[in-house]
Amino acid sequence: MKNLYMNVFASLIIFAAILIAVFSWLNYMMLREMQGNQQQELWNLVENNVMTGMQTVDKAYLYFDESYTEKMEKELKSLRNYYKKNPEVETWDIAAIKERTEMEFYIIDTTNTIIKTTYQPAQGLDFNECCEKFAKLLNERRAQETFVSDGLDNSAATKDLWKYGYIATADHQYILELGVPLSDTQLFKSFNFFDSSASLKEKYNDLKDIRIISSEGFFLESSDDKESIHDMPKTWQSTYNKAVESGKAQRYESELKNGKKMIYRFKPYTAENRRGNSTDRVIYTAYTNDTEMAMLKESRRQLEVMLAVAFVTSIMALLIIFKIFTRPLRLATYDVLTNVYNRAFYLQQMHKMMQHKQKYPIGLLLMDLDNFKQVNDQFGHPVGDEVLKQFAQILHQNIEKGHYVVRFGGDEFGIILEKATEQKMIQLSQKIMNSVHDKTGECWNLLTTSIGGAIQQCEDETENSLFARADDALYKTKKKGKDGYTYAA
Repeated sequence: MKNLYMNVFASLIIFAAILIAVFSWLNYMMLREMQGNQQQELWNLVENNVMTGMQTVDKAYLYFDESYTEKMEKELKSLRNYYKKNPEVETWDIAAIKERTEMEFYIIDTTNTIIKTTYQPAQGLDFNECCEKFAKLLNERRAQETFVSDGLDNSAATKDLWKYGYIATADHQYILELGVPLSDTQLFKSFNFFDSSASLKEKYNDLKDIRIISSEGFFLESSDDKESIHDMPKTWQSTYNKAVESGKAQRYESELKNGKKMIYRFKPYTAENRRGNSTDRVIYTAYTNDTEMAMLKESRRQLEVMLAVAFVTSIMALLIIFKIFTRPLRLATYDVLTNVYNRAFYLQQMHKMMQHKQKYPIGLLLMDLDNFKQVNDQFGHPVGDEVLKQFAQILHQNIEKGHYVVRFGGDEFGIILEKATEQKMIQLSQKIMNSVHDKTGECWNLLTTSIGGAIQQCEDETENSLFARADDALYKTKKKGKDGYTYAA
């Protein structure tokens, strides 16, 4: 019966553990999904903020672009006419041109190299080496002879934002170019998305870098020595190219230590109004998962607390359930008054032991308290009940492992013995009688113990036969004068 209780309790514990594990796993997955959504929201927020900044610049630029374009066209056409009179560009006073136009001046030859300019960082720049796509565009413009104005663009030399205009000479030997750095204009100061990008990096700890990449692969407003995608790792370049080719956002991750990682995202951007080479760009952002790791760590801590609380609560609930569940079982197994086994258990246990065909025979002692009725009559039933409880304790104190104490009713008790021998039964009976003699108290002075015992004679002997022989031995003890032991041979 004890094994049954343990099995029931273990089953309830396992059931509770499974419930807690499933709940914990579902909760953890929900947290991961929530954190993933938060990460995606951060990406969208940052990238949309940058895109909005660029859109604002592009739109604001259109309002101011017309005056720049008109002035550039006028000045470049004038310079082209001057070239017809003086094709020796080496002799040109370009400083005077800059002073008159209030713009930087460039002369590009047929090799797409800037051979003369007022903007020294661009002197000698070869577009074939730095900007292959733009070099092809210059070849087309050199053949057209028409004025061309680009929109928001980056300087190939310094990577900051400029406004450029171009016109080819009539002999197609040179392209004349004027440029205005937007950083010097009120427009850029009012609508500078690079400032907003910097503020985003300060606001979000996970955001480590924001770059705007031109169609040629140059970083606009680059603040370090990495000026183009060619300075970046191959995986980085490959992901950038996929974004450009697909027109869709791409990403890749690199593993760091202790579960940390870097996430690199590339989101293509196209200006609403297509204006030359500057229309297509890519928003590049780099993030760490520091916040996610911190949230997971905190989530794990909270989960551990929840698990501990759930476990303790479950154990308490299980103990209550176990007590409620096992109470009927205990009532069906134990005697309510004396807390020893009842007749139902006796029959079950005897059947079980006889089914196993024990190597050693089964022994049965039957006993009752002599003169117990006098105790009830003289001292009352409550005292009689207390005597029965104490007698049951005496029996428990004298038995060994493999012995089972049973109350059949009234003052009638029994002890089942596994691997019984006649000697063991005599010794046990004597201990019980001596223990009763040692009890003190007025009621105990009236009491003695009569015991009868029998051992299973063969494997096929039934419980009824064994019980009848032990009962007959008990009867003989009482007939001889009580307070003794008789063995049924």
